[in-house]
Amino acid sequence: MEDNPDFIHFIQTMWVEDQTGRVVSMRHLSPAEPAPATMYFDVPENATSLRAFELCNLHGLWSSEVVSLSPGSAAAGSRSGCALRQCEEGTAVSACQAFTGELQRRENYQPKVDPTGKHTPYLMLNGTTATIVVGIGATPGNEGGLVHPMEPSDDKTLVHWISHLYAVDDLGNLVAFCDLLPTEPAPATCTFEVPEGIGFLRPFEYCNVHGLYVGDIVQVSSWNSSAQRHCFKRECSDSHPSLGPTAPRSTAVEAMIQQQQLAGARISSVNMCLKHMAVYYIPRSLLSAELLVEIGLLTQDGDAASDVSRRVQIFPELFAKLNALGGKWSARSIVFEHTMQEANGTQPQLRLDLINEVSA
Repeated sequence: MEDNPDFIHFIQTMWVEDQTGRVVSMRHLSPAEPAPATMYFDVPENATSLRAFELCNLHGLWSSEVVSLSPGSAAAGSRSGCALRQCEEGTAVSACQAFTGELQRRENYQPKVDPTGKHTPYLMLNGTTATIVVGIGATPGNEGGLVHPMEPSDDKTLVHWISHLYAVDDLGNLVAFCDLLPTEPAPATCTFEVPEGIGFLRPFEYCNVHGLYVGDIVQVSSWNSSAQRHCFKRECSDSHPSLGPTAPRSTAVEAMIQQQQLAGARISSVNMCLKHMAVYYIPRSLLSAELLVEIGLLTQDGDAASDVSRRVQIFPELFAKLNALGGKWSARSIVFEHTMQEANGTQPQLRLDLINEVSA
């Protein structure tokens, strides 16, 4: 189970069927959880044999041998069926961040742009609330335009829907993720509150038939200080898919669940580095030749003491000029706290005490 963004490899779905082909239990997994991929379930009444299936994101569908059941194997009160539900592991942002890497992999890391607008994800802001819809006909003033359908069907050649919607910030970190079912109404929609410290948002959508599409970048001007990054992905822990009155429990199962919860809560080192970056935005058309020279001096390679001193001297005056032209830093508040002061004002200053501490 590998959640490295450059090489996503995991068991994405497991399910079990009885002798009639009915689904006994099903589980969607996250690439962020540990191997081996595992599922526990109650054996339903009337089942005489079981067969397991697993879907690997890289190598496709595999099945087990048929396992015959002895009399008395069934759990009282349990029944065949599919238990899709949102569980605790599915709400960890790291799990959703990892899964967006899988969606990117399916599209060879090149999401498409739809000139017709039918597959285009549009992100709209209303105060601190962001909403993603799919299809230009779902946007204000374009009623009657194309809207992507949500068409449920038991026929694999007919089922057609937007399975996932998500948005990333200007640093590429996940802000919101929505997992949709084909039975949900069109237009496909994902609504969330914008957390503090985000300068820009970009929406993505994944169609089960046509793949991954990307929308335009939208600038953010209002934030909800109490909002958090949002993840809604239908997954279940290994003991939850039971449809019986009581899920199976044991010390070993509980220990494995705890391990999965810890894995789901962690953030990879790649994502941590991204979250501590700052990005500066200013239209290139506003930059004079003199400012371009100063920017070149600031970004010139070198890690000697003289290079650090040069950057420290250039930074305040240069970014005061750039800020006056409308440029702006975008980063989490912790970055400003530990790196610079008055970052977007008329007297921006680097935290010299920290620079001196590192140099000591």
